[in-house]
Amino acid sequence: MDATPGTRAARPGDAVLASSPYDVEAEKIREFAAAVGETGAACHDEEAARALGHPGLLAPPTFLTVPAARVEDMLLRRAGIAPDGLVHREQRIRLYRPVRAGDVLHPVVRLRQSGPVAGRRAVTVTTEFRDAEGAPVGVLDATLLLPADARPARGHRHGTDTEAQEELE
Repeated sequence: MDATPGTRAARPGDAVLASSPYDVEAEKIREFAAAVGETGAACHDEEAARALGHPGLLAPPTFLTVPAARVEDMLLRRAGIAPDGLVHREQRIRLYRPVRAGDVLHPVVRLRQSGPVAGRRAVTVTTEFRDAEGAPVGVLDATLLLPADARPARGHRHGTDTEAQEELE
């Protein structure tokens, strides 16, 4: 996959995982919107979304954190880092277009090593989302603090979430 605008391409040593597609369903949008207190009608009512020119419900801007967390977890486990005890230090979201019900998103996640922060190791995780046609939808960058006893991941392999899941079993 090409680098999404505004992100750097993977370097040797980056762990990269191309995950299975994520189907954005209207009910998932409604549930997420309710959970984060989003009251905009276009997130709850399909007619309101269509009145704004969209084919389906609009997801709140932070909706991509849901599928990103799933693939981040798979990649961290694959890199030998248990996600238990991680602390999210920073997260940035860039949307290239709204996420809508009916979208099929294709995530690719990259794990990059960072340096020490407050006596803990920090890693940066970038998850890029493209739609079914390959157009960029959004990018999430997260900086995670690992538990104090975690070791940096080494010897990354490229693969799919199926391979990652097999390694976990």
